[in-house]
Amino acid sequence: MKKKLCLYIVLALALVFSVSAVMSTLDIVENPVLLSGDPGTVATGDITINNSGTSDFSSVIMGSSDLTGASGTIAGSAVSFGLPSFSLAAGANILNTVVVVIPADQKAGSYMGIINASNDSVNRDTSTLVLTVNGVPGYSAVADSPTIAKGLSGHITVTVTNTGNTDISGMSYSVLNPFVSTTGSDTLSVASISPGPFNINYNSSNTLSVSFNPLSSLPSGTYAGQINLSHSGINMTLPLLVTVRDPIYSVSMPEVVYPASSREVNVSTNVTITNNGDFALTGCSLSFSAPNTWVTGSASGTLNVGNSFAIVLTSTVPENADSGLDKIGILTFSCSEYSKSVDIKTNAESKLEFDSVKVSIDSGSWDSVSNGGTVDDDAKPGSTFAVKVKLENLFNDDTGIDMDDVEVTAVFYEAGEDGDDIEGDTDTFDIDAGDKSSEYEINFDDDMIDWDVSAGKLVMELTATAEDDNGGRHEATFNLSVNVKRESRPEIVFTRVDAPSTVQCGRSFTLYVEGRSIGEDSDDEVVLRIDSSGLGISVKETFEMGAYDGDEDCNALDRDEDDCVNFDFSRSVQVPSNIASGTYKITAKLYRDNENKQTDEESIDIVVDCGTSSSSSSTSSSTASGSSATSTSSPSATTTTKPAITAGGTPSTTTSSVEVFYGGGQSVTPSRGVAASMPTKITDTTKPEGFTESGGYLALLSVISILVIIGIIVLLIYAFTRPAE
Repeated sequence: MKKKLCLYIVLALALVFSVSAVMSTLDIVENPVLLSGDPGTVATGDITINNSGTSDFSSVIMGSSDLTGASGTIAGSAVSFGLPSFSLAAGANILNTVVVVIPADQKAGSYMGIINASNDSVNRDTSTLVLTVNGVPGYSAVADSPTIAKGLSGHITVTVTNTGNTDISGMSYSVLNPFVSTTGSDTLSVASISPGPFNINYNSSNTLSVSFNPLSSLPSGTYAGQINLSHSGINMTLPLLVTVRDPIYSVSMPEVVYPASSREVNVSTNVTITNNGDFALTGCSLSFSAPNTWVTGSASGTLNVGNSFAIVLTSTVPENADSGLDKIGILTFSCSEYSKSVDIKTNAESKLEFDSVKVSIDSGSWDSVSNGGTVDDDAKPGSTFAVKVKLENLFNDDTGIDMDDVEVTAVFYEAGEDGDDIEGDTDTFDIDAGDKSSEYEINFDDDMIDWDVSAGKLVMELTATAEDDNGGRHEATFNLSVNVKRESRPEIVFTRVDAPSTVQCGRSFTLYVEGRSIGEDSDDEVVLRIDSSGLGISVKETFEMGAYDGDEDCNALDRDEDDCVNFDFSRSVQVPSNIASGTYKITAKLYRDNENKQTDEESIDIVVDCGTSSSSSSTSSSTASGSSATSTSSPSATTTTKPAITAGGTPSTTTSSVEVFYGGGQSVTPSRGVAASMPTKITDTTKPEGFTESGGYLALLSVISILVIIGIIVLLIYAFTRPAE
């Protein structure tokens, strides 16, 4: 028995020593750890961690749980340590700092959590962390500024917000009474203030009301006062304003607009009349002046503030009603204190419709465009445009209702000079019932898109109007867009290529060529070429041109700079006297990048007439940026003799010069630009005639003949009057 007892004692002691061997030797001395601070601040405190064992700890890690309390929770992430981790030798201790960042809006109260230090799952210790968040009271206040009608009651609402971190209990306040006019000495008494002392919970707001009952005799105007607030030693004075006005009588009754419909049918719409004034309206009734109109429902008696009358108004659309919104009468709501009238409008459908719209850009093909669509062909600055339209009378042929005085007007928005609109219209015409019109072209006051227009879409609006046989007006609208492109690289185009359309053999004429930059970049190697194999013309000019927004007031051929927008070239051309009659073509071309890319080409025809002798030309051939107008046509020349003209334009033979002004033959429908309106100046450098063929020679013969006759007469007189010997 004793042996068994001894065995049990030995086993018990062994167990005790075994447990002792595995117990933690890591210890946080302070327990609990007590901290405090205001919201929005940092609370800190020191703690001591001991290693009471015989083994070193290589990695002690600190941590914290969330801090919780009756007032809420502070996340564990708000807790940190001066030494988040460290090593600790056997028998040593270390001083560490606990840091808690208190949220700025944390409610006052006590918060508790656990901090821990651990090296492993066995060697660890915990301590209680208690944080006290101090109470910091605060509040703010705002007030509205109402307008109150005389004879009615109203109030100012003051809103007080708890900006502190504690509940506000029993806030006190006082209001200045009476309020005083801001423009005089009149006063407005405070009728009541509610509630009494009031509470505001943490992170909440509460309101109080300052009421007034302004008398009808009180002068209108603004009255000023103030409210004084107090709590926890914090005092605040808030200015208060209230405006007193005369009472108003008013109703909300919108204009009566019937839905779209045909003519000679009944249409109905709902009408709501609401009292949005200050006082009830009495003795109310409804009347209207529109023919063939009636009311369903009642709008009579008393209409209290905020209440409404709801009726249904029905009218017959007249046969002569204009399309769109057309006033047919007036609806009047009358009360003893107030009345209001609104228009009654029908919305008759238009029986006039665009059947087709076609657009041509730069004298190209006529492209159809849909309403709201974009023309297929792009335009560019300086492009010409033309528009023609066809309309349809939607009245059935059986009705016999024709459309008279149909006219289409057009507005091309911001397409003109300086961003102005370009306007146009058609001649007036008629359309029979159920029929379509012919195509009519719109006559614009300018048919060219301005050089300086911005790239993008330009909108054109077409409006067609007509009157039917019943006197009703009809209108149709149509919108289209033209896409204007401007090259980002240099682009030079012709604005004029001009010369006489007919010249005589042996005469000279002047060739005019003008151009313009429409690209977004400049080019210092623009090339102009003018050629005519039949007339022996071969010209090449290389010069610099600016971008489209460069200098408008210079000629690129006259100035060695790259900012000129325009160039102007003229050259005198001698037509040989022995050239064959016929039609001769002159071609002008423009290139950029030293003839790397052609940007434009124009040509004109000149008729050489050797059948008659004339001192000057009588007609002209010209193109204004792409069009050609030639007055006559003769059989093509079979043989030609080239005049001697160089790139400088100086004939190789001695010539006399006679200046003649020519004023005709300009293009009728240019594709871009406008030909110059001044007369073309023609220089005649015909080879001199022989003296015996000239008028001077004939005059000299006449004088000699007269002198001979006079001499003979003198001799005869002398012979007959001499005395006889």
